[in-house]
Amino acid sequence: MDSTEQIVLIHQNPQALFDAYPREVRNLKQLIKFVNSSINSSEYLWDFGDGESSRDENPSHVYREEGIYTVSLYVRSEHNCPDTLVREKLINVLHGEGSTVFPNAFVWNGSGPTGGNWGENAIDNTVFHPHLENAVKLHMIIYTRWGEMIWETNKVYIGWDGYLKSGELVQPGVYIYKAWVTYIDGLQELLTGDVTFLH
Repeated sequence: MDSTEQIVLIHQNPQALFDAYPREVRNLKQLIKFVNSSINSSEYLWDFGDGESSRDENPSHVYREEGIYTVSLYVRSEHNCPDTLVREKLINVLHGEGSTVFPNAFVWNGSGPTGGNWGENAIDNTVFHPHLENAVKLHMIIYTRWGEMIWETNKVYIGWDGYLKSGELVQPGVYIYKAWVTYIDGLQELLTGDVTFLH
């Protein structure tokens, strides 16, 4: 009786596992972080449920529209064995209410005009601008205490750096702002107040 021996390699299957933080957001610009805890996997394909995907191991994603989203993770091991995890209705994105908060002081940058550009996640106290949530439009005017208009913007990400349009630096002191804000849900708000400019 003949017999043969053969070595059979058995590879451990991968297991797709993940979570997301936060799962409910009220800001259409909120970054959601996906934490991948998959086992025995080396390739990843995320389906965020809104038509977007990623091959990153631990991606972040922004949902641009209100809704409830199912997220799927497809993984493969280094030996090409697959696994999939689908989490139904994992992410809930709401419009939420808009809000606007103004600082009460800002300081000269010490160098010169910057144009007032500011970034959403930047912390910069040399540009006077509101901290906005769910806002799509901003019209802001700066006045002297005597009611003279000295500066104006119609752009959300343009604030006041303490310079006039002519390039002249204003004197330190208290100035008045008036701002019209439009939120993503269509509501509008008028805010007024004063800000101290420091050299």
